[in-house]
Amino acid sequence: MKFKKKPVEVDAIQFEEDQVEEVVEFIKSFQNNTDGFYISDNSVIVNTLEGSMNLTPGNWLIRGIEGEFYPCQDSVFVSSYDPIS
Repeated sequence: MKFKKKPVEVDAIQFEEDQVEEVVEFIKSFQNNTDGFYISDNSVIVNTLEGSMNLTPGNWLIRGIEGEFYPCQDSVFVSSYDPIS
């Protein structure tokens, strides 16, 4: 059986080195705090539904359809999402 992914809109930011503050501001724009996120040596550790994941430079932080955050490799993001604005 085959399946096609439903079209959904997500909010995302690409994380580059030395842009930890931009990621924190992105998170804060959706919630009042940064619980579940840890800043360590210019990197971001994200607590996801699947456990802790490291947001590495070049990868994207996505806010999912239920408000959850998770990192995504650039190659997967580019093949899965098109910019709309």
